Amino acid sequence: MLAQLKPDNIRFALWCVGRMLAGQPRTCPYCDNATSELVGREKLILALRRCTNCKLLFRTPKDEPEAARKYYETRYNTAATPATDLPTMEVLAAAKASKFKGSRWDFSEKVEFVKGFGGKTLLEFGCSWGYTLAQFREAGYDVTGFEYSRPRASFGREHLDLDILEEYAQIDAVPDNSYDVIFTNHVLEHLPDLKVAFRLFARLLTPGGTLVMVIPNGSGPTAMQLGAAMISQEHVTSLTAEFFDRNVADYGFTLRYMTEPYSGTPRDYAQISAAPEDLPGKELVVIAQHADG
Repeated sequence: MLAQLKPDNIRFALWCVGRMLAGQPRTCPYCDNATSELVGREKLILALRRCTNCKLLFRTPKDEPEAARKYYETRYNTAATPATDLPTMEVLAAAKASKFKGSRWDFSEKVEFVKGFGGKTLLEFGCSWGYTLAQFREAGYDVTGFEYSRPRASFGREHLDLDILEEYAQIDAVPDNSYDVIFTNHVLEHLPDLKVAFRLFARLLTPGGTLVMVIPNGSGPTAMQLGAAMISQEHVTSLTAEFFDRNVADYGFTLRYMTEPYSGTPRDYAQISAAPEDLPGKELVVIAQHADG
């Protein structure tokens, strides 16, 4: 069986077996609660579990942050994740000439959606090499990016002339209340420690600012169909409206939810039952309004 796997898959499988043999704790990576329920298994070695306290759906074995960084810098670059690969200079020149319109990196629909919340300064958390950040700049924002993969951050600085931070020490040095808008797109489901991100967002947003989080919809029809396949080597959590509503308000946010298309109307949790028919899209969009101070 191992002979049929790619080298990276073999490494990950052996890592998982090692974590299990070492007795890695099944504590929740968000709230440290020791009790969780098994939701399902994927490829025999991965388990999707639901914390009985905060309701986070998480993968076991769990990731260590530095191991995750190494993976995203060196091996997270496949046909299934085209947003992460670096374009050739020829392809980049064509994308820049069209301002990314019609390219594989055209995020104009999401940019227009975010513009509806106003503001002048914007942080994109997890900006890859800056293709969306460049489109936000074109839309009139004063932009900053944060990207955990140093090669991608360097590419965006060099070829798109963007301000992209790559170390948590750098973003920790940014003054409080620096951004009117924080945007993060298909990033949070990769993070081993969500508390770090939520604390950061709450600190960096201006009073009344807006946080827009886009993630795979962990409570939609696609998630119901996939089950434990929602988690993988890349996806360490499956995020739901229930999890956000139970936990993110603690950081001073008022939350609303929607799925694509982006012409829809966000609703608060009381207006939905969080059943698949209420949030039917593949993407869950969480709009978190920061308290006015």
